[in-house]
Amino acid sequence: MTPKMRSTTAVWALAVLFASSLIPDSVLADDDGISACLCACTCGEAKMERFCRSLENIETAVRDACLAVANGPIATCKGFCHLNMAYIKVKNSLDD
Repeated sequence: MTPKMRSTTAVWALAVLFASSLIPDSVLADDDGISACLCACTCGEAKMERFCRSLENIETAVRDACLAVANGPIATCKGFCHLNMAYIKVKNSLDD
């Protein structure tokens, strides 16, 4: 990983941590989706990539972001899980 990539990853990780602190706990309630995502984060890059590809009815940019964090630090991956699952819940509630 180049120094520029490390810097970009660090800034992104800080943004994820900050943003996740602003999301109410009720939105981040643990459910099957977030549990699967968090498990995939700790089980390795291949499992996380399979999880990302399994996301249905989601924008390509979100799937691409998921794949981007699949080979990054576990903390960044877990931050993505929390934000992504919160995004999906909010999006689904607006679609109803």
